[in-house]
Amino acid sequence: MDWSNLIKNARARVAPYIRQTPIVTFETGTLTQPVALKLEQLQHAGSFKTRGAFNTLLGTAPPAAGLVAASGGNHGAAVAYAAQGWAFPPAYMCRKLPAQQRFPLSAPAALIFRWCQGPIQTP
Repeated sequence: MDWSNLIKNARARVAPYIRQTPIVTFETGTLTQPVALKLEQLQHAGSFKTRGAFNTLLGTAPPAAGLVAASGGNHGAAVAYAAQGWAFPPAYMCRKLPAQQRFPLSAPAALIFRWCQGPIQTP
């Protein structure tokens, strides 16, 4: 597998949709090398996962049943953000579920959506 070309193609595919986040470098005084931080928290959905969500959705035909991200965290936010404005059905993300609330796989969508907020609002 040609990983170099796969990475280059993914970068080109997602470039119009993501933010170019800065790299901050600083000296710690205790380490022999400077520390570099890539500030991906400045990405649209708050993490690097926005890159992967766009890469996957831009290279995939929309599924007839819609999208599901089994995450109420960064992954769910990234998928919901990336799905907006495309031929994908509206995306919903559960932000805070009561700790005692568990949904069986057979739970109706209406029950789950009652605890969810959506569609995701973007800046």
